Amino acid sequence: MKSFGIALWIFFLGLILSNAQESLESILSPLPRPESISDIKLSSEEKKPALISLESSQVCIVDEASFIHQVQLLLKDYYKLNNETIKLTPVQGWRDLSIPESTWNLEILEYPSSKLAPKISLQYRIVGANGTYGPFRILLNCQLWQDAYVAKQSIGTKATLDRSHFSHEPVDVLRQSPGMVDSGIDFPDYELAQSLSSGKVLLWKHLKKKPAVLKGSLVDVVAKEGYMHISMKGEALRDGFVGEFILVRNPNTRRDFKAEVVSENSVRLHF
Repeated sequence: MKSFGIALWIFFLGLILSNAQESLESILSPLPRPESISDIKLSSEEKKPALISLESSQVCIVDEASFIHQVQLLLKDYYKLNNETIKLTPVQGWRDLSIPESTWNLEILEYPSSKLAPKISLQYRIVGANGTYGPFRILLNCQLWQDAYVAKQSIGTKATLDRSHFSHEPVDVLRQSPGMVDSGIDFPDYELAQSLSSGKVLLWKHLKKKPAVLKGSLVDVVAKEGYMHISMKGEALRDGFVGEFILVRNPNTRRDFKAEVVSENSVRLHF
């Protein structure tokens, strides 16, 4: 009886060991491999987010050249400039600005004082379809170029002025004395008020209006009253400009009278 119990115990022990081995082998056996990575199906929670294409986004660069060009146009319109050329450069250099826009425009919020200067400060902002950027402030070197008359050689006060005495050259008017003579001057109407050295820019202060009548010269005197018409010669007792009244002396009677200067060496007597 005792030997039968031992045999039964050994049987159950072997059965337990056999089941344990099968379970261990099933745990240790490798998982089946898919044929490719595409065979692995991700759940909705495991799906990767879609990548944003850089080609679909619009980024615009505000560079120095395009910025300066827009500032030039706005300044020319604000100061009503016609024949002048504006040149601008940033005092402290330039750093490009990237904005999420396809195009942009410049809006100046604060202009310089009533006139331009060699250095100007601007407050501005960038305006695009998606919004505005700024405000910003920038300090600019400014030049304003305009054609001027520059003396080819020294010219004295007794010289008769003529365009041939000057070359027409662009100069920076912001670094010149004010009152630069423009291209519309009629030289025969003027004479030099002071000598002009070679290379000097012609300014209005260098000129004075040439009188139509010179003191001591003989002038034509004309008088009209109804059907009466008188003409004679007279001596101008002082210089006179067109529209001025000057004293004229009758050389025959030595009587003096007032007459209006109407043109070069010509006066009109009013009764």
